[in-house]
Amino acid sequence: MDKSQHFVVEMDRLLSRYQASLEMGLWIGTQTDCLYAYQSQQRFPAASIIKLAVYRYYLQQVQQHQFCLNQVVEIAPQQFVAGAGMLTHLPERKKWQLKELLLLMLVVSDNTAANVLIDFVGLSVIQASLTSPDICLARYMMKPEQNKENQVTAAASVRLLRECLALESILQITPSFLAKQQFQEGLPGLLAEADLPGLQIYNKTGRLHLIEHDVACFELHQQRIYLAGLSYDKKGTGQGIMWLREVGQIVYDYLLSDSPPVQVDAKR
Repeated sequence: MDKSQHFVVEMDRLLSRYQASLEMGLWIGTQTDCLYAYQSQQRFPAASIIKLAVYRYYLQQVQQHQFCLNQVVEIAPQQFVAGAGMLTHLPERKKWQLKELLLLMLVVSDNTAANVLIDFVGLSVIQASLTSPDICLARYMMKPEQNKENQVTAAASVRLLRECLALESILQITPSFLAKQQFQEGLPGLLAEADLPGLQIYNKTGRLHLIEHDVACFELHQQRIYLAGLSYDKKGTGQGIMWLREVGQIVYDYLLSDSPPVQVDAKR
């Protein structure tokens, strides 16, 4: 059994262990090839993964010289919302640079920052930029609306991350905002970056009640693997985060092996 076949077998075993308790969507691959996919086109509530769509929109606009990262945005009192983030703890500061709001939206998954960024151009404008049906921005963060839910697939999550990283490279945003993620309990959860020389992790998490998502890029010795795991906990057992960690460990072990990734036709 070669390396790629072993990888598929290991991933099959992992999914079979969690199928009773989790609804899962998974996509793993390189820049050009899919190495493994399971329900990768199934739509899940996006949680904070949708913030990548907001980030991509702004990077595209900066690239097209429509906005400047140093541009100042003012926050109105009614824009503050609960949940993740730190802006609610700094209400006395009204003006923030665009790059600061983008950084907070990604690094600490700040919901207020995300909503301010959406408001700055309008929800419908960002919606119009999402031409793929597997990415849906339907509402603001922490503002539930009946029959409206932000949605995404595992395959689309990887595509968003990959495009954001490419745009950061073009715009020379270093270090990457996605390399500073505070929340690394998911796919990187079993990997201590400080103890693994050469490993760079870029990721964005998404969490709601019974929802555990993570999309990441693992880079080692100039070789990259992209992966997205989306999960819905059918039984409320809290196993979503455990599943993500095990996926991340298997992918890292695969990346660590000597030979370059080889495409595997995993028909799911």
